[in-house]
Amino acid sequence: MRRLTTVAALAIGWTLAVTASASAAQGWVTLWFSDGRAYALENPAEGCHPVDSAVRAYNNTNSVVMLFPEGDCQGPRFYMSPGAVDWLPFTAASIYVYQ
Repeated sequence: MRRLTTVAALAIGWTLAVTASASAAQGWVTLWFSDGRAYALENPAEGCHPVDSAVRAYNNTNSVVMLFPEGDCQGPRFYMSPGAVDWLPFTAASIYVYQ
């Protein structure tokens, strides 16, 4: 009985780990700011994330990301495919990560 409980617990844990990783892009998005600071979103979840005035980005994930000049992922979009690195055409206030 104890062995069955252990196997069931491991199966549930594996299922949760697979589900959690399926809802996040694998890798990171590095954002640079005009004052020289940098910040990385590691394995970002799908959805809209606020950022602090980014001027350059590197999409090192397996997903497309979009950067926006306004909060809540509003305004014109700047698409970045996986592996892309570029100066942004505006100062980004939010980023949307696709899965």
